[in-house]
Amino acid sequence: MSYKKTGLSLLFSSFILGLHAQHSSNASGGNNASASGSVSYSIGQVFYESYANTTGTSAQGVQQPIELYTLEINSADVEIDIAVFPNPTSNQLIIDLKEVNPANVRFELTDSQGKKLQGMEIQSQEFQIELESYPKATYLLTILQENQPVKSFKIIKN
Repeated sequence: MSYKKTGLSLLFSSFILGLHAQHSSNASGGNNASASGSVSYSIGQVFYESYANTTGTSAQGVQQPIELYTLEINSADVEIDIAVFPNPTSNQLIIDLKEVNPANVRFELTDSQGKKLQGMEIQSQEFQIELESYPKATYLLTILQENQPVKSFKIIKN
């Protein structure tokens, strides 16, 4: 009977010792905010690691940012106002052309290696793209007008 209790105690002890928690030894840090956004920072963070494999990258540390980008395409004669939301997304993405005529406007969705996943004409001012069948990753959404790229967005699917 005492062997069972000892074995059980050792099992639980090894489980508890194997747990890891997030820790940080920071010299300073804080938060700053303005009308254009906010930032949270740490000074002296010594515990940071990054892992990468074929499906993506993962970074662990005390503070990790979510980076949202609109990628600009240099075209002097094209001014186009387009919104894409929600980003990050889990199932669907909405393209809002605002005041742009959807005639001759299409989108292309590519993965991080440039493989084209979807592409079609946009049918209305507000158009929905289904992303449910795609894995969690970062994608590039390019809006084309008359087969010329006018705006690109970095899309995060979570």
